[in-house]
Amino acid sequence: MVVRNQLCKILGILLLAAVCSVWSGTAAEAKVSITIKNNRSHNMSFCFRWAGFDSPDDRVKGWYNVPAGATKTFTFSEVIYAHTSGSFGYYASGGNKVWTGDLKGWISPGKAFTGTPDRVASGGKKVGYRKITLRVGSNREDGSATLTFNP
Repeated sequence: MVVRNQLCKILGILLLAAVCSVWSGTAAEAKVSITIKNNRSHNMSFCFRWAGFDSPDDRVKGWYNVPAGATKTFTFSEVIYAHTSGSFGYYASGGNKVWTGDLKGWISPGKAFTGTPDRVASGGKKVGYRKITLRVGSNREDGSATLTFNP
């Protein structure tokens, strides 16, 4: 009887460890991918913004460059679709044009940056990010979108 109880405890612990491993492995693999098709005759630069359920999940990141005529995909492994699908956006510039929107956040003009929508390194400025409608992935944690910029 004692051996049976110990065996049940060991099996229970192994089962719990396996469930935790699968659960944490899925979340760690979540991502959002944004594909940019730059069909314009000039290079373009992008910043991205997202907000999650709480402040530690909120981020702004830039700059990501896409040459004229090129297509590039940017993958953000720290983003979970379900947490950010309503607040993922971009700010873009190129060819003396700027693409903005209603989602507020910061940028740091002229240099790479990372921060939160409410704060970025000194010298930054507050701008509007344009909302991106993400398509949900098969695991309900991934999201993606394709943005096409035509002449």
